[in-house]
Amino acid sequence: MCPGKNFAMAEILGTMLVMLLGFDVKSTDGGLIKVLGMITLKLGEAVGKPNLDDGARIERRKGREDVVCKIDC
Repeated sequence: MCPGKNFAMAEILGTMLVMLLGFDVKSTDGGLIKVLGMITLKLGEAVGKPNLDDGARIERRKGREDVVCKIDC
């Protein structure tokens, strides 16, 4: 078992929390985001990437434009 596994999980969860609370993900045309499947990975790549139909936009949520997230360790 990797000794940094729990630390890495805490980092991932913290990053996801900031993204979910501060940003909206929308399709480029304003409709639903259509995921066609996963892009085939090459050896050495760690993260699968979704194959999006027309792409997506990430925007700050209204009212949170000036929020700055800082993590102190």
